[in-house]
Amino acid sequence: MIVHIKGNPTPQKRHRHTKRGHTYDPSGKDKIPFINELLLNKPEIPFSEPLMMRILISVKRPKSHYRTGKNKDKLKKGVQQYPRGDCDNYAKFVMDCCERSHYFHNDSQVVALQVEKVYGEPFTEIYIGEV
Repeated sequence: MIVHIKGNPTPQKRHRHTKRGHTYDPSGKDKIPFINELLLNKPEIPFSEPLMMRILISVKRPKSHYRTGKNKDKLKKGVQQYPRGDCDNYAKFVMDCCERSHYFHNDSQVVALQVEKVYGEPFTEIYIGEV
């Protein structure tokens, strides 16, 4: 199963603690539109077998990476080749959203994971398959 979601990918943020000892997820608001997109392609029955996932994260290149004037379409020398952000944080965000969207019962079912980050039009592509 392949799911393609347009929009800027978001890495999972660390959970925060309040003064009263409660824990909350600061990525919760970012997950709502992502989950809504996932629900459009939700499988009829959640996967129950061990799974492998491939996640492609495409992030728009910052304007600061480009030159100015007549060369505004050319990259500056020495700019980053790959986007910032930890692959595991992007993967955790995607896996949490897939679990909440009932693609599988628990993200512990994922026994093989491949994550790739590139610059391009912003989107997230998810491949889920049984092992």
